[in-house]
Amino acid sequence: DFKNNKDGVVLLTNGRGGMSRFQVDLGRTDSKYDALLAVNANERWPVDREVLCKNIRAWLVTDGFSQPLDKSSLKEIALGSAAALSFKAGACNGVAVNISMEAMMVPNRNCTVLKFNRNEIEIPEGKSFSEITHIDLIIRVDLENRNFHETSKHNSAIAKKIIVNSDKRGFTFNRSDKNQLHVFCREGEFYLEPDYRRDIPHVFDSERGQTPTGNSFSPGWFKIDLQQASEFTLVMDADAYSFGNNQPLTESDGDKVGEILKDSADKIVAQSGLKDEFGKALAIALDGFVVKRDSEKTVIAGYPWFLDWGRDTLIAARGMLAGGRHKEVAEILKLFGKYVQNGTMPNSIHGHDHSNRDTSDAPLWYGIVVEDIVELEGDDFYNLDTGDGRTISKVLEDIGNGYKNGTSNGIYMDKESSLVWSPSHFTWMDTNHPAGTPREGYPIEIQVMWIRLLRHLTKLEKAGMIEPSNWETLANSAHESLVTMFYDAESGSMADLIKATSGTPAKDGALDTALRSNAIMAVSLGVIKGDKAKSTVMAAISHLVIPGAIRSLAPLTVKVPLGIYSKNGVLLNDPVNPYWGEYKGDEDTKRKPAYHNGTAWTWPFPMLCEAIVMAWPNDKNAQKAARSYLLSMDYFIKEGCIGQIPEIIDGDFPHRQRGCDAQAWGVSEALRVWKKLN
Repeated sequence: DFKNNKDGVVLLTNGRGGMSRFQVDLGRTDSKYDALLAVNANERWPVDREVLCKNIRAWLVTDGFSQPLDKSSLKEIALGSAAALSFKAGACNGVAVNISMEAMMVPNRNCTVLKFNRNEIEIPEGKSFSEITHIDLIIRVDLENRNFHETSKHNSAIAKKIIVNSDKRGFTFNRSDKNQLHVFCREGEFYLEPDYRRDIPHVFDSERGQTPTGNSFSPGWFKIDLQQASEFTLVMDADAYSFGNNQPLTESDGDKVGEILKDSADKIVAQSGLKDEFGKALAIALDGFVVKRDSEKTVIAGYPWFLDWGRDTLIAARGMLAGGRHKEVAEILKLFGKYVQNGTMPNSIHGHDHSNRDTSDAPLWYGIVVEDIVELEGDDFYNLDTGDGRTISKVLEDIGNGYKNGTSNGIYMDKESSLVWSPSHFTWMDTNHPAGTPREGYPIEIQVMWIRLLRHLTKLEKAGMIEPSNWETLANSAHESLVTMFYDAESGSMADLIKATSGTPAKDGALDTALRSNAIMAVSLGVIKGDKAKSTVMAAISHLVIPGAIRSLAPLTVKVPLGIYSKNGVLLNDPVNPYWGEYKGDEDTKRKPAYHNGTAWTWPFPMLCEAIVMAWPNDKNAQKAARSYLLSMDYFIKEGCIGQIPEIIDGDFPHRQRGCDAQAWGVSEALRVWKKLN
């Protein structure tokens, strides 16, 4: 039930990186990232989106009386295979008109379709329908033509370059020599009358220290006679005459979109095996992040602004497996297997550029996902060819040897402890200097996944799938080092990090006992058990948990100071009390210091729920508690971006949603653990 979320956002995607993200309060735009149609102009892989259709503005006009379709007239919101909004617009003399709008994106096409229905017309007693002379719907489509990270500013020179061709059914906007935007309505009549909107408030961007306003352009308006047409379709198609497609989307094609999407949604839900509303919502939400990359699949890390990242894609793949999407996960593992070079893997991918390899966790997550899929598919999966002559088992061996012998990007194994040293900002807490959480040294989750990989390689070695080595000895050594060197007797839980510069053995590093969410992974991934697991979980519950998310740092004094400095050397925080509970303001001086130092995250929260049942495996009350904690994420599905899970939440009350309002790994981990708990 979303009917009370009148300030919410709808997200629709097309399976190739394009999106439609709009306010249910039609006509309102809080951000430069609001876009009824933001296209991915590359047919092969995700690239920066281009904003073409900003939004629509719509008014019901009855015998000269006008009321906008906005939050004041919004009655209900429903989300399934498409987004459905229902409005009740008042008219003159007590007449009210009920209008519904169904918004859809065409699969694998940069095209947004809006289907309108004029439903019941409420007429006061003593009046008749024939007494109403006119019932018209007026719609303006506001346009932009820019990269989605930029803002539009209109002036007379820009206005002269705008080329619009129109007829009575709509218009064509020439955005480049090859690509055009076609906007048309079957039942409507288009009137060419340009309108420039300047200084539109972007409240969301302003709070992030970015440009607070933007502009848009509308070439004219559509009029639909609702006495003659009870239903009509508005199509915004940017793929006509692109990629060898010679025709714009036809009106009949637009009518079929809803059926196609419903069939797809039904299949996704059936694959997941989840029948409760929370589980089904998660399965549908996760589908929006899965996109094509050439002939294989990848995952958009988050909407509205991310593309595909290494760790995000692989973490999301675990949830995809839980949702029954085995074939697509196999494609992801093939794709990222080809990217593995001497143990390194892309941190982020921009278009076809995968040179950014500043990550120590993505290759290790690859090993975890392979474990998950092998458990479902069997050991034959290890023989899958990634496409570059290596099998999956050989890719895992490449990662293991890279870490053991040292990678080109600075990751290496400390030979004495068998633990892995990670460069600064190489974990998921990867905000760059000067602000952020460096975690240079031996981060706990890296050790946990390294131990899992070593045990994995031990299995492959014994099966004769990889070359003989000392993987089992290293696994035992690394596990012993983790248990003895990371345990903090004072708190009774596992520490976050052994802080050390490159070349410093783990035994000579400083134990950073700052309470963070990362130690939970030692429990959820099954490496730490017993009393140490229980005390680690209890510490997180006591100081890190907020409804539906987990803080990245507890609001406690730390023993190892964390000073965060601006680019010009100014100290931004209290190094002994580095907790920062509000993610708001300028990026380098306010948001970065908060990002991993108090901001609460959704993606590790399900792992806490998983850790509860791992720490108390035979306790039915632990199972109930874990389910209750996880179900607190249901709140996010109903607020903010409807049907989605946000990236981050303020650590401080009132715990406002921040960052990307739809994040893949938040959804995927919730789905994976919810399936496990059920």
